[in-house]
Amino acid sequence: MKLSNQKRQMLEHAARALGIRLDFEEDEDEEVEVFIHETKRPTGLRRWNPFEDDGDALRLAVALKFHIEITETEVQVKNGEKSTTTFFYEDDPGAKTRWTIVDAAAEIGERMAEEDDDEDEYEDDDEEE
Repeated sequence: MKLSNQKRQMLEHAARALGIRLDFEEDEDEEVEVFIHETKRPTGLRRWNPFEDDGDALRLAVALKFHIEITETEVQVKNGEKSTTTFFYEDDPGAKTRWTIVDAAAEIGERMAEEDDDEDEYEDDDEEE
C-alpha cells in the first residue's frame, strides 16, 4: 500500500497504544508493508493494516476495549471519556469505520508518547539538581 506520512504516524501511535512494535518494509515502487511482531508465528512477524483489514481493525478495537456505534450517518468510537466521531464515506462505511478505530487508537498512543516525553523531562530535571 502507499503509505502517507499521516497514515504511518497514525499506525505508529496505534501500535504504541497496543504496546507492539512495527516494522515497515518499502519496495522499489514505494509500496509499504507493515508488520507487527508476534511470538505465536514462526517468523515472528505478521502483516498489519487496520486501515484496510477488517480483522486487524477489530482486533485493535477489542484490545483497547472500544465501544463502537454505527448509524446511517456516522461512526463513533468511545474509549472511556474520549470519543472520536467521523462520518461515513458514501460508498464504503467499512473503510470509515476502520479509519475511525485507527484514529481513536492513535489518539491514545499519541497521549502516551506525550506522557513519556513529560516523564523524560521530569527525570532530566531531577538529574540536574
